Amino acid sequence: MIGDGNIELRDAGVVIGKDFSEQEFLGSSLSSNSANLVHNGEYHSYSVGRHSIGGTLFAVSVFFESGLLKSLHLSP
Repeated sequence: MIGDGNIELRDAGVVIGKDFSEQEFLGSSLSSNSANLVHNGEYHSYSVGRHSIGGTLFAVSVFFESGLLKSLHLSP
């Protein structure tokens, strides 16, 4: 579900908002099945698999810079 600027991945029990950090990500259930995309200095990104958001299945990737969320990509 998308609301209030947050994206809820109900199947993973995770809410991603503008303050979502890499530390939170690494401590969440999302990280256990994630794949590293980029680890270059302060830039880290992960593919976290397919998740239902608002009834639509998306491939989800998260991008961090210096541990802070910079981008979230959703691909149907």
